[in-house]
Amino acid sequence: MKKKAANNILFLLLVASFISLCFLPDNSIIKNPNNPVFHYQGPQYIPKEMINKEIKENFKDLLSRKDINTRLLEDSIETLFYIKNAEVYLSLDETRNIIIQQEIPFIRTLDENGDTCFFTKDSIKLDLVEGYDPENLLFIDFVGFQSWAQTLYLINYLYDDDFFSSLINKVSCNEDSEYVLQSESLDFKINIGAANRLNQKVEMIKLFFKDILKDERLYKDEKIVIKELNVAYDNQIICVK
Repeated sequence: MKKKAANNILFLLLVASFISLCFLPDNSIIKNPNNPVFHYQGPQYIPKEMINKEIKENFKDLLSRKDINTRLLEDSIETLFYIKNAEVYLSLDETRNIIIQQEIPFIRTLDENGDTCFFTKDSIKLDLVEGYDPENLLFIDFVGFQSWAQTLYLINYLYDDDFFSSLINKVSCNEDSEYVLQSESLDFKINIGAANRLNQKVEMIKLFFKDILKDERLYKDEKIVIKELNVAYDNQIICVK
């Protein structure tokens, strides 16, 4: 009888404990929902502290909700122009974690004030802070892109070609809307015209460097006399003095 009574008391205590866990406030759940933990993936060109601050300030209401739809928060964070991707998840201790991937600069150019700025592949302008200059970017010294699609195609082509990626560090556009390649190691420019027939034009340029550049008529006092190599026309290599 005493054993049965003891079992009943133990059962009641367990039930009471279960009820308290289910219905009493649990202060351990997302204690600071608007104070998330940030994680960053990939190259970082915008200071993390600045991004953390902007997310907290712009999405304070969303971060403070315990029942927030994570996809809604992710989509909201991705509206910031320098964020390419955001992922939100809760850890086992109910901490809200935010994984951030920044937009990646693709080309460097000058704005209307002559200041350096960067663009992503999606033509998103990134005003990077001083000291965060990306490496291996193609220098573009004109702002009014004649065609972003053509520019993107040309730059991708140059980056992917081992010969040009090691040689060309600057692309400009002349008054005739022709793309002109430049290199610090060359005393002449390379005019390719429009960003079409690139395979053919590249073959002609490589032929010039392999064979034609050896021609003594291109030199005077051991210095090359041409100012521009033009391959803008079909099956023609023109040396402009």
